[in-house]
Amino acid sequence: MKRVFFLLVLCSLFQDSTAQKDKNRIEITPYFQLDHYPKFSYVLAGRSSTDYLKLKSSGWAVQASYKLIITSGVYFKAGIGYFRYRFGHIDRVNTSFGNSNERHINFPSPLYISFYTNRYWYNTITLHAGIEKSFELTNGISITGGFTLVNYFTYSQHYHITYSNPDNSINPDYALDEKRNLGFSINLQAAALKKIGRFSLGPVVLLPAFTLQHKDDTFPEEKTSDSRTKWFNALGAGLQTNYSLHK
Repeated sequence: MKRVFFLLVLCSLFQDSTAQKDKNRIEITPYFQLDHYPKFSYVLAGRSSTDYLKLKSSGWAVQASYKLIITSGVYFKAGIGYFRYRFGHIDRVNTSFGNSNERHINFPSPLYISFYTNRYWYNTITLHAGIEKSFELTNGISITGGFTLVNYFTYSQHYHITYSNPDNSINPDYALDEKRNLGFSINLQAAALKKIGRFSLGPVVLLPAFTLQHKDDTFPEEKTSDSRTKWFNALGAGLQTNYSLHK
C-alpha cells in the first residue's frame, strides 16, 4: 500500500512538473522608449555664469527572456538585451549667453577652444529580471502585467561634435569604448496578446517608474562616480512575442 501511495505521489509530482514545463516560454520584445530628464544646473570652472540643462532621450531596444512558470498564470522572467540610449534633444540656457541646443564636452584637441555636442548615445547590454501575471480572456486573448528590473552596461559611446572649420577640420563623430555600468531602471509593463498556435503576440506598453543613471565624465561638469535619478517621465511601446516551449 505504501508503495502504491509513493508511486501516486511521484506521478502527481511528475504531472505538475510537466504541466509547468509545458507553460515555460521564450519571449522576444523589441520596443521604442522616450525619456524626459528634470532640469539641472552647473557652473564650469573659471566661469561665473550658470548653465541650466534639460535632456530628452529616445532609444530603441530588443529583449530576449526566458519565462518560468511559478504558479498558475504567474511567471518569473529573466534575460538579456540591447538598448541604444540616445540623447538627441538638448536644451541649455546660460545666464550670460542665452539658449542653445548643445552642451560642453571634453574633446581631445590641440585647439584651445570649447567643444560641444548636440547629440550622443550609449550602446548598452541590458540584463533584466522580473515577475509577470497573465490573465486569460476569451478567443485566445490574454492580458499580462508585471514589473522588471533592468540594468544597463555600456560598452561604447558616441558623441556628435558640432565644431566646423574647414581650416582646422576634425572628425565630428567622437567615439569611445569605455566599459562601465550605466545605471538601472524599474519598469512596469502591460501587454495584450493573441494566441496563434504555440505563439502569442501583441502590443506592449512599458513605463519606467524609477531610473538611475550614472553621470559621464566626458562632460566637464560630471563624474562617473555620481548619478542622477528620476521618477516616471518615460514611456515605451513595442511588440511582444511569446513562444511556448511545449505543445
